Amino acid sequence: MMTRFPNQVAMTFHKGQGCQNCNLTGYRGRIGVFEMLELDQSMMDALRANDAVLFSQRARTSKEYKPLLASAMELAMQGTISLDEVMALGEGDASGSIEPIYI
Repeated sequence: MMTRFPNQVAMTFHKGQGCQNCNLTGYRGRIGVFEMLELDQSMMDALRANDAVLFSQRARTSKEYKPLLASAMELAMQGTISLDEVMALGEGDASGSIEPIYI
């Protein structure tokens, strides 16, 4: 975790204790964590050419791109979700990236 989010190491994160209303989970309701990307011309050209590698490269270097893990970490920093949920998303991170994410 320290290598992916180096500037969040000193943060304090919270985890809900739970109650009868949330069935002792510490959560009430649901919140989505999303990865959104607005396509630019170079990304659309890569898609038209059926070039997934080029599309992925263009998407990751886009100014508007925000990784799913970064969105999740922001929610954890706000106390909306737990760090456990961020870690669960990280286990499913298929990007293969090990680059640090700065928030």
